[in-house]
Amino acid sequence: MIRTAWANPIVASGPAVDLRRTRPPRASSLLAAAALALAVVATSIAHAQQNAPDEKTIAPFGSTMVVKQKEDGVDTSEILKAVKASGSAANAITELSSLADVHIVYIDKVADKPDRTRITKAADNNAEDVGQLQTALEANALTYAALNAQSISPSMIVGARVDGDREKTVVVYTKSPSVQPDGNGTGQDQ
Repeated sequence: MIRTAWANPIVASGPAVDLRRTRPPRASSLLAAAALALAVVATSIAHAQQNAPDEKTIAPFGSTMVVKQKEDGVDTSEILKAVKASGSAANAITELSSLADVHIVYIDKVADKPDRTRITKAADNNAEDVGQLQTALEANALTYAALNAQSISPSMIVGARVDGDREKTVVVYTKSPSVQPDGNGTGQDQ
């Protein structure tokens, strides 16, 4: 005869309890315990997501790269400078063989409407260089993977810069997803 825990009496610091007369837990009790455990896990996940920084780690071609949204400390003059230097940034991005970080700056989050107009005019005046930049971002597998992971089309980027000596960081300046290019590529607020 095989003895199980249900068949053996257990003696604790009180009277003996015969488990043969004790019922196993009811299904409703088990469901309630499972629901409570699930609620605790869901709350923990929600808390972790709420307190997580605005970044996404991706691993193109086996490397780990962090893509971050960056608006703190960015001003319009920095964006205008990057738009005007789009040709230089395009050359640097074309030559990139490794990449540490990609920082994404949404222009609509750092510039008011008059400044956005100045940035749009600068992009129009430097349309050829901005086009080369967009082509370079799309042609470089590292930058393209990083932008694609954030659902950002290179066609929405109007400026960029490459920082760092060994560990390269690319900072791109883009219109917010709510701003789509119009027929002549200048973008209109929707």
